[in-house]
Amino acid sequence: MGDDRCVKLAALASLAALSAGCRFGFEDHRPVGDDDAPPTGPLGIATGDRFSCALRPDSTVWCWGDNRRGQLGDGTLVSRATPAKIDGLAGPVEIAAGFQHACARQGDGSVQCWGSNDHGQLGDMTQVVRNAPVKVLGLPGAASALALGGGHSCALVGGELWCWGNNENGEVGAAAAPTSVLAPSKVLDQVTAAAAGQSHTCAVRSDSSMWCWGLNNRGQLGDGTLVKHEPAAIADLTATGLGAGYTHTCALLADGHYSCWGANGSGELGDNTTAVRKTPNPASTLGDFIAIAGGQAHTCGLLADHTAMCWGLGTDGELGNGDVTTLKRPAAAAPGAFAAIAAGALHTCAIRNDGSVACWGRGASGQLAGGILAAWSPQPVALPAAATAIDAGGEHACALVGGVPYCWGDDHNGQIGDGNGQPAVPAPAAVALSNVSRITTGDNHTCALSGGLAYCWGANDAGQLGDGTASSKLTPKQVLGLTGVTAIAAGDAFSCAISGTATLCWGSDAEGELGNGTAGVNQLAPMTVTGLVGATDVTAGVTHACAMKTGAAPMCWGENLDGEVGDGTTQAIAAPVAIKVAAITQVSAGSAHTCGRAGATPYCWGNNSDGEIGDGSTMERDAPFAITVPGTLSSIVAGHDHSCASSSLGAYCWGLNEFGEVGDATTIQRKLPVRIPGIGPNASLAAGDGFTCALDAGKVSCWGDNTRGQLGTGSASRSLGPVEVFP
Repeated sequence: MGDDRCVKLAALASLAALSAGCRFGFEDHRPVGDDDAPPTGPLGIATGDRFSCALRPDSTVWCWGDNRRGQLGDGTLVSRATPAKIDGLAGPVEIAAGFQHACARQGDGSVQCWGSNDHGQLGDMTQVVRNAPVKVLGLPGAASALALGGGHSCALVGGELWCWGNNENGEVGAAAAPTSVLAPSKVLDQVTAAAAGQSHTCAVRSDSSMWCWGLNNRGQLGDGTLVKHEPAAIADLTATGLGAGYTHTCALLADGHYSCWGANGSGELGDNTTAVRKTPNPASTLGDFIAIAGGQAHTCGLLADHTAMCWGLGTDGELGNGDVTTLKRPAAAAPGAFAAIAAGALHTCAIRNDGSVACWGRGASGQLAGGILAAWSPQPVALPAAATAIDAGGEHACALVGGVPYCWGDDHNGQIGDGNGQPAVPAPAAVALSNVSRITTGDNHTCALSGGLAYCWGANDAGQLGDGTASSKLTPKQVLGLTGVTAIAAGDAFSCAISGTATLCWGSDAEGELGNGTAGVNQLAPMTVTGLVGATDVTAGVTHACAMKTGAAPMCWGENLDGEVGDGTTQAIAAPVAIKVAAITQVSAGSAHTCGRAGATPYCWGNNSDGEIGDGSTMERDAPFAITVPGTLSSIVAGHDHSCASSSLGAYCWGLNEFGEVGDATTIQRKLPVRIPGIGPNASLAAGDGFTCALDAGKVSCWGDNTRGQLGTGSASRSLGPVEVFP
């Protein structure tokens, strides 16, 4: 059955507390009773209707799933099956999700929200959908916790609960108020915890009394009626914590048992019946609960020993016990220890004690991540970590994160590798390849190394993927006949790799770039480069390539019209020749120029029509020419028509600057190196065609042309300076 079966849900607050008496949301991020260090994974988990969000220990928020109302907060309305980072947040410490909106509480107590805003639930005094965070206006002070419902939001400020948004059923707490309350309104004082359902809200006060208000069509207010009302205490009930589902509510009792009431058509009250309860059930048989969370028609909780328990509707696997059985009383979701849990519409997500994230249930909108459409038991969610490598191609770029490639930008030929082949992918997308040690981007294709094997994907018109065909591939395909591969490079329409002592190339040979002594015959599978033995690394430009050898001058071959081979001539070179400066040990091939370094001395040679040599002129250089970069040089790279270098003093670029690829906040051509603001010393750099990326302390930033989304920001707006991509 399609997702329209569950167009409503409750989506609950970020997380029930991790210990009895704590407020909702995270205060202590450690598993209860565990004196070890906090998990290294996310600090918060939240689930909405068909989307999920996680808060990482580096204070970044990542969301995935349905994004038709901007609920992923990444600046787009594009739904994603891979986590997307939310920009514009300052040190978030809590994440919460509503039906189609989400909010983050920042370290200074301010609140930012995004997503659906039909009723003003984002708190920005408008009813305009926002696909990126906006500040909640009108809170009287610093918030200490959040609770989000179907179309309303609440924040705890100095013991007072303030709510705003949809008030059609009085869920904001004032029966006489408008149906849409755009500014935060005070509801109760002396509040210690709160939870919001689809159209009702409940809170625990400092005297342990529990109060509810809003819609009561299923008895979710617990007062014995079906009449909606303003805040009122539930008789004969004291609680230390709580959770709210779509139309049911649960209380955590001081002795570790729970009591639930409201809708129960699927057994979500956990009382072994399906009878609606208009007043709180007797205390549950099972005890030791420390947290509880309600979904559309299921409920989940955590025991003191970190076991995850779920009950209620299970037809989509949302109970996580390995089948699709609906259960009327709690059952263990899966083996293992969990630190936190959140129930969405027809899915559930949790944080394990080791800090990893797992989700289960329905995933048709991407809410389980990883392209999983359904899961009956917990499935891991790969959240991007610090990047370890980057590369920039024609109009796309890739980064390695935890051994997994993430690519973004132009995807006309499938070079992103996620199997979709879209015109453009404006934010990083995961490639289904693990244990990757090297990533390299060509003009319209990408290659990677994993376990000594070479894989390529994207354009293949000249055989540049090396799979024996000339048809493009949307996902990684193994290069034929190569094992023990230690290096790989992707050029314009050809690729090269080192296997054992041999260097091999394949694809286009229009200008002799395959290095086999001839030109003009494309190769669909790897062919050995003539006379080159014992190379340690290889780099590929548009139609030329170079290889490094220990204790010997680098060898280059291919097109040499502008002197890019560096042998002192401008004659085409179909077999490797040594460049003129033997001391050069690192080489990077660009479009029609090449750069390298000998120790801390930078060199460039070849085409210089846009100042890409960096010598202050536009004079062509047919042999390596020493240039000056401030500081002690650590690396140098050649792009299409510009070059960049990293040193002890920062990052520097020069050459063509039509799109801002030099990164100095201008579009002025630079014939000498200029400093790039915001990039630290000794960063790794990658220069593409009209754009540049940097890897600095695990974070990836890009700048320049963005017409194909190659900056990875989720938009098509270019940037004249660095903008962050990862993490």
